[in-house]
Amino acid sequence: KELLAQIKAEKEQLIKDKKIKKEKPLPEITEEEIPFEIPESWKWVRLGDVACVNGGYAFKSINFAPNGVRVIRISDFNERGFINTKIVRHNYDESMEMFLLEEKNILLCMTGGTVGKSYFITKLDEPMMTNQRVATIKVVGLIEEYVNLLILAPITQSVINKSKNSTNDNISMETINGFMVPVPPLAEQKRIVAKIEELLPYIEQYDKAYTKLEAFNKKFPEDMKKS
Repeated sequence: KELLAQIKAEKEQLIKDKKIKKEKPLPEITEEEIPFEIPESWKWVRLGDVACVNGGYAFKSINFAPNGVRVIRISDFNERGFINTKIVRHNYDESMEMFLLEEKNILLCMTGGTVGKSYFITKLDEPMMTNQRVATIKVVGLIEEYVNLLILAPITQSVINKSKNSTNDNISMETINGFMVPVPPLAEQKRIVAKIEELLPYIEQYDKAYTKLEAFNKKFPEDMKKS
């Protein structure tokens, strides 16, 4: 309760500083929505309760300039990082402050063939702003790495897939703000992140081995015929 009260206060301060927009109240989580039981010290909330989410600024391509702040469009990032082949820039003014990126923000594609792709920003080499339909998730009060893992988890990916399949490759701000987030105490968040980071190298090794095996199995019948 103390953690969530602190998060609420931090968000209210950000709104007061005009760094984010004031959002509509999110609907209460019903018993039917809860996907699984969590410990008593945890609490189910929506992403919009523990993060500030915006959908990017509607830049006009005719106003892109050779100098200025870099603009991140849907095509300018993937799960591995920023793509630096076709960089565009735009002059900056204070009205665009809420669209400036910060380290440990999470980018999420809201439309098109790659809808749902995300990237956790670990490093910014220069100031950047987001274009429309690129959602920026700015975590408030929780460990950013923990929330990023939830975005990648089946609990969130299933919501994204359901939304994009029913709306022709689009997800809305309402859907993103409504993502379910199980909030543990901060110490537990740290333990979860540390454990998953410890296991990831093994998962990646397994993925490579599995891919090789699948390729071998696919090729095996034809090789047998030839031999």
